[in-house]
Amino acid sequence: MNRVPLQRTHPPRETIPSFVYTHESGPFASLQEMQKGFKTGNSRRAVQAYFWYARGAFIPAEDILSPEMLGKFIPVDDENNSFESACVHDVIYAERRNKASKTAASSNNGALRMNWHSAVFLGHSLRGPCRDLQYLYHSSIICGGSATWTTHEFLDYYQVRGRLCVDFRRFEVSHAVSKVF
Repeated sequence: MNRVPLQRTHPPRETIPSFVYTHESGPFASLQEMQKGFKTGNSRRAVQAYFWYARGAFIPAEDILSPEMLGKFIPVDDENNSFESACVHDVIYAERRNKASKTAASSNNGALRMNWHSAVFLGHSLRGPCRDLQYLYHSSIICGGSATWTTHEFLDYYQVRGRLCVDFRRFEVSHAVSKVF
């Protein structure tokens, strides 16, 4: 199935709205549905909200749930879960550390990735005293909703299984600076 390239439909906004975590509140089917506002969401909705509010592009639910439409998925088997090769706006896929893991061997399975937690890699803060820390934006039951965490906080709860390098040629924008911080 051929997809129309993602288009920037408005300038990025200053902040992404906060919301409470609920597992059942996944990505929106349409931009109109998202524009009505929301107070709940899961990690997939957080990814969708990030790209809409910080990048000015709406990503349909089917693309959030089928990441191959957005870029290249790179499995991560590194026990250290290094973020050295991650780029700003990469989507990170992870699973809870306390789960018995039998998924590492099948990390390329798209259906499996749908069950993993997702977050957006934000990189280093552009201002403030913590410029040496790297951050992610996500939503989880652990933090009760949408949140910005350091990579260290994230790795206390999750083991990274892969990252999605988002293909920004699909966007009609040239700059990649987010105003999340």
